[in-house]
Amino acid sequence: MESPQKRSKSSVPAKFVLKKEALQKPENNELYKVGLEMLVKKQNEIITQRKGVKQKAAEALNANPSNHNLQNNLAQAIKGTHITKQEFINKLGKTFTVIDNIIHYKDVPIANLLDSDNQKAYSEVQAALAPGHSPVYKRVNLDGHTDKEYVLVNGAMIKRIAYRGITPPESELYRDKQPLTPYFIDNLTGETPGMHFNDDGTSFERKDFSKSDVKFLQSLGSIKNDAFPADEKGLLAFTQIRQGASKVLSATSTKQDIKSNHGQGFGKFGMVKIDLAKVPTTNVLHHYNVEAYDAENVKRMIQKINEQSIKAKYNDKNPAPDDKVISAQAISTINHGTVDDHVDRGNLSFIRNREILFTAIPFDSIIEYKPSKSKLDYNAAFRTSFIAKINALIGDDKYEIVSEDMIGDPNEVIAAYLKPKIQAYTQERGKVDGLFAAINHMNKIRKDAQDAENARRRKEREARFAQKPNYNNKKRY
Repeated sequence: MESPQKRSKSSVPAKFVLKKEALQKPENNELYKVGLEMLVKKQNEIITQRKGVKQKAAEALNANPSNHNLQNNLAQAIKGTHITKQEFINKLGKTFTVIDNIIHYKDVPIANLLDSDNQKAYSEVQAALAPGHSPVYKRVNLDGHTDKEYVLVNGAMIKRIAYRGITPPESELYRDKQPLTPYFIDNLTGETPGMHFNDDGTSFERKDFSKSDVKFLQSLGSIKNDAFPADEKGLLAFTQIRQGASKVLSATSTKQDIKSNHGQGFGKFGMVKIDLAKVPTTNVLHHYNVEAYDAENVKRMIQKINEQSIKAKYNDKNPAPDDKVISAQAISTINHGTVDDHVDRGNLSFIRNREILFTAIPFDSIIEYKPSKSKLDYNAAFRTSFIAKINALIGDDKYEIVSEDMIGDPNEVIAAYLKPKIQAYTQERGKVDGLFAAINHMNKIRKDAQDAENARRRKEREARFAQKPNYNNKKRY
């Protein structure tokens, strides 16, 4: 299937990479040291200036996270930090000369100037853990190489570590040591409007089907489609970034929470830290450092879907026109301006969030799970409420048969009751759940104790009865 990615158009410009040049003339050692020191200083000045612009754009967006203009400004600022090789050469001024991508200071070679997508710009530091996985790389620099590690996915390098805001259903999958999968993994071709999660962890499917993935494609192509073409993996990823239909998992290369176009974060139920070296590269549909979505390719895929829909309307009694006519009809229904706008917004969203899209995240690739504050608050409230209610019930005449040693280890008991409550997240709910869990626990202990007492008494009666003479079996003479 055709992908909506186009090699000639990148999401961000290629970075430049500086690699220290081996000193060829020992007699120029002092000039080499001076030139290297000046080059490092110049590089740091450029990086600091670019990062300052990005920081200001991020601060402005944090103050008004739903503002689309500010969202775009941040994406553009991030693109601006990716200074190209030629831009860097222009900023070097007359102090340095560049010949065949080698930077010279007073005719002494100082550093190689490489594009970041050049294989020589990275050194492999760890072999692939398994077939279908990426080796681990470090990017070279003037000190040797960076501390950050990278993996090669879909032809481009991205940071080895990624982060995802985990949903309540995914928390259950993680608890059960299962791979994280999209909510609608079993309904990829069906019409889905996505999921909504309340603050307390309860969830429901969105009811507004006008915003479903199928309706979204209809709005781009103006033809009614009954199903989503899940075999078009590129469209699956593109629809996720624009609609969030819960058929793909999103993650980010930064520790910052991914934000929706409405400025809402997705990390309120906890975060997972992912080692991409442990994720098969085929699990990644798209990411921020590969070629941008291209509107013409997206239109061609929509055209294919439209052609299939048009042909489906014809039969033997009503034969279809030739393919050229159908193709012309399919093209004429495409809302070109709408597609262009969504492609631009999607590309900027990828850059702004440093986003990575997965079909699934293996359990073994999750190297850390961090519960949200609301989950920790729930657990603490549950524990406090549970213990307080247990202590209150122990002195109740209703539970006089229950002794303290029957209750069990508090930590183990509470953990057992918390386990099925993994989708609970508010402090108030923790208080209520803890109270009812304590009552249920005490009722269970009381029942078990009463059953044991009844069993004991029954055995005593049976023993006494066995000791009495049986007159019915006495011999008669």
